[in-house]
Amino acid sequence: MQNKKTVTIIGGGASGIMAAISCKKHNPNYEVIILEKNFKLGRKILATGNGRCNISNKNTSIKNYYTSNKSKDLIENVLNEFGYDDFLEFIENLGIIIKEENRGRIFPKTNQSLTVVKAFEEEIKNLGIKIEYNTEVKNIEKKDNKFLLSTQNSKIETDYLIIATGGLSYKDLGSTGDGFKFAKRLGHTLVDNFPSITSLKIENKDAKKISGIRQEANVTIEVIEKDNTKLLSFYEEVLYTDYGLSGSSILQISRFAVDGLRNNKKVNIILDYISEKTDKELEKYIKTKIKNNSEKEYSSVLLGFVNYNLLTHLFGDMVTKKCKNITQQDINKTIENLKHKKYKVTGYKEWEQAQITAGGVSLNEINNQTLESKKIKHLYFCGEVLDVDGDCGGYNLQWAWSSGWIAGEILKQKN
Repeated sequence: MQNKKTVTIIGGGASGIMAAISCKKHNPNYEVIILEKNFKLGRKILATGNGRCNISNKNTSIKNYYTSNKSKDLIENVLNEFGYDDFLEFIENLGIIIKEENRGRIFPKTNQSLTVVKAFEEEIKNLGIKIEYNTEVKNIEKKDNKFLLSTQNSKIETDYLIIATGGLSYKDLGSTGDGFKFAKRLGHTLVDNFPSITSLKIENKDAKKISGIRQEANVTIEVIEKDNTKLLSFYEEVLYTDYGLSGSSILQISRFAVDGLRNNKKVNIILDYISEKTDKELEKYIKTKIKNNSEKEYSSVLLGFVNYNLLTHLFGDMVTKKCKNITQQDINKTIENLKHKKYKVTGYKEWEQAQITAGGVSLNEINNQTLESKKIKHLYFCGEVLDVDGDCGGYNLQWAWSSGWIAGEILKQKN
């Protein structure tokens, strides 16, 4: 009797779990094994969305993803083959009920990441997929038509290998860049990694005084190059911290700030707290309020715009002046600080806070349709280990599900 073909997946995160399920569904006679160095599967899944698991985004499209590769063909092919609608059908079959929140974010109805992980664990058990916990792969060799994996306790031989080890973010949960080391040893080119979806450090002498303040604003990142300035805007919450800025809007645009700083470009953040009004509309509003409240402090005019504790930072002693004593210069300063408050970005939080890793295994060396290595037959990559990263809001987990499915699915074509 001919021996069963074996498929080994290194990494039991989102993409590795999906790759294993896809492989077993398309190749029920194959033996599928997940090697996970943690004591359980999906630890990073459990941490996403503050424990609520932002599992996908209804608005997923090619525009939400980034790569250093000149072409996004690989990303587009993967999303076309197994995109949001396909994933939705898949998780509904697992019994996961979803709900949609702002900007198309998708969460389990239970608001609990554990719901998602448990559903996947049950599917893995039902399909007969093997899991080796607390198993760290130390080295990979290709001998003849087999891969030989060395772990801390044993050697494992396998016919097919899928590397789904994640990136460098969330090191405490096991993402320590192992896949990048393996890829390099196996002859693959790596695109430099850098943190994405992370907090930014800014030049702000009042940082510690206003730390903890949350304020909605339209955030524009300004990356100044030699011949032009790149602008990108996003409206959502800003969180002031003792080192700079965080919050959903900052996380969303942080990739471009980090990339700019790494390339020695000047980067600024511009906050517009009242994007619903133009400068002229705001000026008219302020003048009317001043006229009707001449004996009150100027703070009474500004209270409705921003967090009260933010006023002194933005306007200093001006807030205590009587409205009747406010000058046109004061009004101009008010408009400037409410509509165009600019901070110089001086740095960013590294891997201890970054949610995603940008960079990774070069897409030039990966088959656009199958995610198989162009260099080594029967070797596949999926998830964050590839040079693909997405916007904040469920897009990166969708990439993990999609790429994991494709990496497993293509094995159906093998004999």
